Amino acid sequence: MKVFDTKLALTWHNYKIILVIVFFNSYFTIIASALSALPCINLDSSVDETYLKIHPALECWSWQRKLVLFGATLPTLVIWGLGIPFMLFVIVFGAQSKKDLKRNSPDAFVSRYREKFYFWESIIYIERYLAMVLIAVLKDFSTQFKVTWLLFLLSMYYFAVLHLQPNKHGSINKMEANSFIVIITTIALGYL
Repeated sequence: MKVFDTKLALTWHNYKIILVIVFFNSYFTIIASALSALPCINLDSSVDETYLKIHPALECWSWQRKLVLFGATLPTLVIWGLGIPFMLFVIVFGAQSKKDLKRNSPDAFVSRYREKFYFWESIIYIERYLAMVLIAVLKDFSTQFKVTWLLFLLSMYYFAVLHLQPNKHGSINKMEANSFIVIITTIALGYL
């Protein structure tokens, strides 16, 4: 019976790792798909009706759109968009020791971070999620407004990496900070 319990525990551990990897690989695709169901467009400026951008046959506030919006899109954004980073956070802080952490999560999520920053992968998810939501949801706002908030979000992440140094190797922290300088500069120059 003891052998069976060990095999069952090992199998469950393997399934958990597979699920985390699947969630990791499909996270941004699912969020982008959910966000694409939000924008509406006005097809005729003389009429005050808006239609779904990805499916112009559906009126924005028709019962079908409300069903999709409240039945699938918003739950996906909340459960998947915030739930996956939260799940990573719980896995990391739920571990009683470094050994438990290594056993309960794929090495790619924790091996490059210093011990007190094993949760950093969830911070990266939340930062990217907020950037995607910012771009998709604030479509009616001016480009200047969106660029300003996007630059603010990216700058906050940049300063967090510089100040906290979450990676084990200083060169990775510098590389990540430099890549954000390039991204921030590109966005700022692109807006000009």
